[in-house]
Amino acid sequence: MYIYYSEFEEITRDLLQKEWNCLIESFTSGRDGGIDLRCATEKEGKAIIQAKRYKDYKSLLANLILLIWSAFQKMIALLRITS
Repeated sequence: MYIYYSEFEEITRDLLQKEWNCLIESFTSGRDGGIDLRCATEKEGKAIIQAKRYKDYKSLLANLILLIWSAFQKMIALLRITS
């Protein structure tokens, strides 16, 4: 089954609205810096959401590992600077 990116964003928005019980704004593609969705509440604050769709689980896992490794390296660099 193929799902268009815009449909994926809409499904993501609808599910998060239901889960978080707040109105979530959608944006058209363009000069938004990658922001797909946004919500704000007085109690919880603001959230900016990027909806990422991957071809398969293996692609998702590979990307998550790279993101975690990058964050780990930045953390180590900060620790070296502050110590």
